[in-house]
Amino acid sequence: MSENSIKGNIITFKGTQKEQPVFTIKFNNSDFTYVSTRGLQGDKNELNEPFELLPSIYCTIKKRWDDDLQERYYNKYMNSSNFVKKFPFLLTMLINNYRYNNQDIEIILEIKNKRDNIEVSEGIFNDTNLIYKNKDDSLYEKTNKDRSESNYNVSEPLGMYVDTEKIFYPPAMGGGANRCIVWNIFQTLNLMNTFKEDYKAFDVNTMLEASSYNEEILELCSNYDTCSYILEKFRNGTYSTSEGMHDNIELTEYKGYYFPVEGKHRVCIAKRFKIPKIYAEVTGCIDIEKGEEQEDKPLYLKNLNFNSFTEEDILNAHYDVFKNLGLEDDNIKFLTEQGLTDAEVIEYIEKTTKKSLLELSREASEDKSKYKWGN
Repeated sequence: MSENSIKGNIITFKGTQKEQPVFTIKFNNSDFTYVSTRGLQGDKNELNEPFELLPSIYCTIKKRWDDDLQERYYNKYMNSSNFVKKFPFLLTMLINNYRYNNQDIEIILEIKNKRDNIEVSEGIFNDTNLIYKNKDDSLYEKTNKDRSESNYNVSEPLGMYVDTEKIFYPPAMGGGANRCIVWNIFQTLNLMNTFKEDYKAFDVNTMLEASSYNEEILELCSNYDTCSYILEKFRNGTYSTSEGMHDNIELTEYKGYYFPVEGKHRVCIAKRFKIPKIYAEVTGCIDIEKGEEQEDKPLYLKNLNFNSFTEEDILNAHYDVFKNLGLEDDNIKFLTEQGLTDAEVIEYIEKTTKKSLLELSREASEDKSKYKWGN
């Protein structure tokens, strides 16, 4: 039987070649399941030496004999035509086969990553037991997860003024980079791309939240297209849906917090510029009960996201995002392993490169234009 032990951020799985540890690593929204050391080791990673499996997750596989031990002796056995010469190879192969299958195995995970969301569970698919989580969920993540796992009824919409501090930034916005200067900057730098599946440094919610602490970006927002017009209306108290330009802002209330449904750009503006309250149509969640799992369900894969990419794809994409901004490996490890907040990551990028995100995005746009036209 395999077993595990946890000391701080180091997880050690123990087993034998016959009964190898079975576990799952959840990295942000991707799940990786492991049933053998072969799946962890790959082609480039040596036994008994630490290697970077995923961003700032280091793995060491400790065992005496490698997986190709049997294959080497089997080839010698098959290539020999003389039975007398074959016999020692056969005997050695049988002895090594016993030793190989009964050898002890240790898989050591050292999780230095404090930025991405990482969970480690014993088992795979439905039969898992969470044993490690590298950080607490944000308030948005906790509330949204609780809401998605609960059963509730909804009330009739009611118009009211809502405290903007209790409203979450939206997880998506209509028009994307075409209507939002912040989105445009982050997408140009590949820091946030809703079509990118392997690694995202930010999602829409964290991008909007983190950039709201950056003075230059706030200045851009305050002078950008319709955003500047709405901000002026909010500030002088003349914003109204009766003008016909906008429908009502719609929110869903859940346990005292509000999720934007309609009017996401306007919600973002109100939050970024600390408008105390905004008028919205609010639908409440009432009679909330925690959802219960039904017995005797057909087999399904619980909370498992199948990936069309590998750990190496995520690792390469992670480093590429930040290297393309001008950061070195040590800089990238620092922002990943020191637990910088999203706002601090932006500040660190600007401090390290000595350029603002706006400057970096302009340079990236120029480079893309040169590449496109072959100049």
